[in-house]
Amino acid sequence: MAENGKQDWLGEIIRPLRSVYREVFLVSFFVNLLALAVPVFSLQVFDRVIFSAGLTTLQGLVIGMIVVLVFDFALRQTRSRMMQRAALRIDVAVGNRLFNKILALPMMALENKPNAYWNSLFRDVEVVRNTLSGPSAASCRPANRLWKSCRVATT
Repeated sequence: MAENGKQDWLGEIIRPLRSVYREVFLVSFFVNLLALAVPVFSLQVFDRVIFSAGLTTLQGLVIGMIVVLVFDFALRQTRSRMMQRAALRIDVAVGNRLFNKILALPMMALENKPNAYWNSLFRDVEVVRNTLSGPSAASCRPANRLWKSCRVATT
């Protein structure tokens, strides 16, 4: 996908990670679904335990809530590991491309630019890596796809 004669370098890096982002989205869906357990637990305690003084019901609800919290913790840890692996892949791919581009530059071009220029370039690469693998990456990718489909539908 070329735009103004430039290659889609970001798409080439993200394309192999589509399955990872899909899995992260699925895990995030279940984490959000389990997050509804706390308000439901509170409502059930008010409706069933306090109103009728059902201590056995409270014990069942507490055991169920502990199980839900354990699964929630496990899913969050899994999602975190998946995003760390994606970050590592992105970091290696972007770092290799940047390193190869810098090595391909003539020596005069390297010497003419101040050190601050090269530092800002490497900081920008870090921003790209953090954006593609941070906590918001799981929510941005599906939202971006939805935005593109809405734009295509209106044109």
